[in-house]
Amino acid sequence: MSLLMFVFIGMVVFLRSTVSNFSLYFTLRWLKCMYRNPRKATAHRFIVIIPALREQAVLEETINYFLRVNYPTDRIMLLVVTTERETAETSFFPARTLTTPQLVAKLKMVINPPNGLLLEHLHYPDPCGIMVDQVNYAFKYIIERFPDNRSKIFAAIYNADSRPNLDTFQVVSGVALQNNGRVFQQSALFFENIHRVVETNHFPVSRILQANSVLQSRWTLVHEISRFIRQSWFLSRLGLRLFLAHTVGHGLFLRLDLIDEIQCMPTGTLTEDLFFGYLLSLLGEPIRPLPVMESSESPDTMVKALKQKYIWFFGPLDHLEYSRRLRDYGFSFSPIITCWFALQGLLPAAAWLAQGWFLFYLFLYPLVFSKPQLLFISSFLALFYGPLSWYLILRQYKELSRYMSRDDHLKRRDVWWILALSPIAIFLHSIPPIFSLLAKFRQIIYGKLPPKPKTER
Repeated sequence: MSLLMFVFIGMVVFLRSTVSNFSLYFTLRWLKCMYRNPRKATAHRFIVIIPALREQAVLEETINYFLRVNYPTDRIMLLVVTTERETAETSFFPARTLTTPQLVAKLKMVINPPNGLLLEHLHYPDPCGIMVDQVNYAFKYIIERFPDNRSKIFAAIYNADSRPNLDTFQVVSGVALQNNGRVFQQSALFFENIHRVVETNHFPVSRILQANSVLQSRWTLVHEISRFIRQSWFLSRLGLRLFLAHTVGHGLFLRLDLIDEIQCMPTGTLTEDLFFGYLLSLLGEPIRPLPVMESSESPDTMVKALKQKYIWFFGPLDHLEYSRRLRDYGFSFSPIITCWFALQGLLPAAAWLAQGWFLFYLFLYPLVFSKPQLLFISSFLALFYGPLSWYLILRQYKELSRYMSRDDHLKRRDVWWILALSPIAIFLHSIPPIFSLLAKFRQIIYGKLPPKPKTER
């Protein structure tokens, strides 16, 4: 029976590895082709929504970064949305002289031109609100502020530490003119601090954190972008609602006429952006990927990395909850299509939970049952699943950096350490979902949403 289990798990790992590596190859080819032949324009206005909670350390630098984008500044407005929650949680930064709202007010006086409004500030008044509440508060303000010509205005949601490609707005405007798209998702690669984690952590944690940054980027390249391509192609070319695609709460572009129709992003779950992608997929709204990328930071400590995975796992896990809560927002869809999309969302949760333990079992079985000849198969499958895709990504690291408006490279020593420790990163990736499941059971029993820890600053 154990041997049959070994064979079954080995086949699952092999098939998933084959599909993943093919998807990675396809995405890398798509990015290279689209990046070399960009469609650019300056026909749209962009309202950049930046929700902020205790972001004094990075906010000014981020605002200055957005002022450098290759787009006319009179067609951009930066809308920083602070929250009363920061005032209520003063114990976090007792020594700071400026709160985030005070910092934004100071920056407005410096940045805004005499007869223009480049930087605007909103303050969400509820001390219990979370990021999605700040975004919805901004949506309401934008709809009231811009009642006309909404098909020529996009709201772009970014984090306080976001670093998108400097040509992003030109590309969105150009592609939107071509296909009349209303939703675009800019994916992120998590290489922004891949060098700094070595400086701030001891070995081997620093190298595992580097491997984790590649793991997060691997998800973007293997799964995320391919889903956008598949979902948008079948909707725009064939008019078929067959595939689910999610959205991400940073790098998301929404045209104002769509925001006016939906009014708000859904709330009440820990990962509202995946709920929103589920809803848009049911509505038959294509979510189109962009060939320019955002440079994001990965967690700089192991504790933050595990906390982040704990939260992110709720995204795919909660798809049944999303289908149940559709009625709260006045939407009604066929039970068949809602269940089909929910199933597509749940399968990645199962794969995420199992992958590390599957690889662990592939090595444990030959050792426990004294079958060293099977270790060759286990090693091959582990290399095929992990280090091979890591190698394909790192081989393209310099090219991928250009997609993020960066000029960066990795030393050969860094590459070898990342490849060597990638299996550990995969195994650690499957530990936090166990605690997510336990928290989900507690939520079902007590009816209380688990707390959402802040994993950045």
